[in-house]
Amino acid sequence: MTEECRITAELDGHQEALDLRVWANPVSIEGKTFTLLSSRDIADEKRKAFLERIFLHDLMNTATALRGATAMMGADELEVTAERIGSLSSRIIDEISSQRQLIAAESNELVARPEALNSLELLRGVVATYRCSDVLAGRLLCIAPDAAGLTFESDPSLLGRVVGNMTKNAIEATPAGQTITLGCRLEQGRVTFWVNNPTYMPEKVRLQVFNRSFSTKGAGRGLGTYSMKYLTEKYLEGDLSFTSTMHEGTTFVARYPMAMKTAAPVEPEKKSAPMPRTTLPSVVVADDEPVLRKVLTAFLRRSGVNVLSEVENGLEALEACRLHRPDVLLIDGHMPVMSGETALKLIHDELPSVMSILLTGEVDPEVLQRALKAGATGAIAKDLPIPQIVEAVLEQWQAKH
Repeated sequence: MTEECRITAELDGHQEALDLRVWANPVSIEGKTFTLLSSRDIADEKRKAFLERIFLHDLMNTATALRGATAMMGADELEVTAERIGSLSSRIIDEISSQRQLIAAESNELVARPEALNSLELLRGVVATYRCSDVLAGRLLCIAPDAAGLTFESDPSLLGRVVGNMTKNAIEATPAGQTITLGCRLEQGRVTFWVNNPTYMPEKVRLQVFNRSFSTKGAGRGLGTYSMKYLTEKYLEGDLSFTSTMHEGTTFVARYPMAMKTAAPVEPEKKSAPMPRTTLPSVVVADDEPVLRKVLTAFLRRSGVNVLSEVENGLEALEACRLHRPDVLLIDGHMPVMSGETALKLIHDELPSVMSILLTGEVDPEVLQRALKAGATGAIAKDLPIPQIVEAVLEQWQAKH
């Protein structure tokens, strides 16, 4: 049995909290049963995880606000600049999401959720993404003519991340003017994706390419190849390998079962015909990132929503709800003065008619569970484009009325 605990200890006249991971194992000695306890200090591990969450949360806020602000730039002379900034902010958000996903995977908190997929459609989606990105920069990206359209079951987010990283790494390794090719085939009963680039990989790179600490981009940069293999083998029940020769270049190959066995299945989404929006909610927006808050407010008002107030912490959210009695409170979970979770509970207890929606960048399911327990009626991911966040708010409101 393994548990984590915190013990307050008296050290040199002052109190200090110890974060421990404790193992308990039964031991039999001369017919008597004892419990053997062992523990390890995990303070550094907990501190690192906390700092990662805070850093990624704050960075996600900034990137989301940046992408939203570019969508407000409608003048013709600003169109190219807005498109460029929007592309960059989308890349930041994608990198944050990738890192969060990997942190969850390594902490055994990630659950694969398989859906019915088509291999050719997945490849087309990846190609469309990178053809619209400045990462391609003069290189050619194509799907092999004989690529098969196979129907199989896998997690679309994780698999898309793997094939996307295979493609991105191939693009970065390819000189301008040359071609990267993607393909898919049925191989020994498994769906097999491959990505080829014309560049030969040196031996010292080949030997380290799947190490977590190694990157061809320089020290401390890039986890693409490591995450590809880790997600494939631990969560997608597949395997990933590569070959590299002077004549044929480098080809990464990922093989997956036609149907996953161990992943937690999800109930099929019940889709209903959209109802006409006869009424729109009044809303209070609470977020400590000022640019994100103002951009979100602007987009809500563009959609006809009456934004009664925008506030920057949980206490102000509570006071605004008391004053305005909004239909919906859209609230960030991490805020100063009073956290979103504390505000949610107080508002739910005092003003149960207010529909509270958590705006979150967390991947940790415990965060959502705590928010729902505190009174939130739903949650929306911050890494969505602002117009999609607004659409999700309206959909959740409509579903309740």
